[in-house]
Amino acid sequence: MGIPFQPLPDYQEGAEQALKTARHYMESSKGPYCLLVRRQTFLPYKLRKKAPEFLLTREEAMKIIIDNIGSKVAVVSTTGMLSRELFEYRVEKDMGHERDFLTVGSMGHASAIALGIALQKPNKQVFCLDGDGAVIMHMGALSTIGQRGPDNLKHVIINNGCHDSVGGQMTDAGNHDSFDFCEISKSCGYKDVSEIFIFDFMIV
Repeated sequence: MGIPFQPLPDYQEGAEQALKTARHYMESSKGPYCLLVRRQTFLPYKLRKKAPEFLLTREEAMKIIIDNIGSKVAVVSTTGMLSRELFEYRVEKDMGHERDFLTVGSMGHASAIALGIALQKPNKQVFCLDGDGAVIMHMGALSTIGQRGPDNLKHVIINNGCHDSVGGQMTDAGNHDSFDFCEISKSCGYKDVSEIFIFDFMIV
C-alpha cells in the first residue's frame, strides 16, 4: 500500500519520538502514517465509568434469536463481539456458517447489507443483528430501511450501552432516559417496533 510505518516503542521517549515522526510525515505529505502497536505495550486501564448492566446480555439475546428463527434464515451480524459470539455459537451447536454474513471491520454497515440482501431475495427471511454503537455510527441507514420497509427483514439492535470489543467505552445509547432507538426507528418509517429487556418476552 506504500504507507510508511514503524513499531510503537514501549518506552516513553521512544513513543514520543515515533509520534513526532508520524505527525511530521502526515503534515508534510498530507498522507497516512502507520504505528504498529504490540500486545501489552500499554498498561492495563480501568474504565472510569462502569459499563451498564442489563438483565439480558448481548450473548444471551443472540442465542435466543438463533435458537428460534429456524435454519433457513439469513443472518447479518455487526462487527465486534456479536459476530465473534455468533461464530462461536454456530461452532458449539454444529450449525455451520453458510447462512451468516459477519460484517467484520465495517462498523455500522450491517443493516445496509441486510437490506440489500432482503431486497434482492424477497422470499428469504433476513435477520440483522446490530449493536447500539454500530447503529449510531451510520444512523442514516435507519431511514433507508424504514422507507423501503421489506417485510422479510428483521432489524435487531442489541443495546448494551458500550463499544464492548474496543474497551467498553460508553455510547450515547446507554442513556435510556433520553435516547430511544424505538422512537428513532418509528420516525424513520419502521412498521413494527418493540423493546425487550428480559427472557420471557423475547420471542422471535
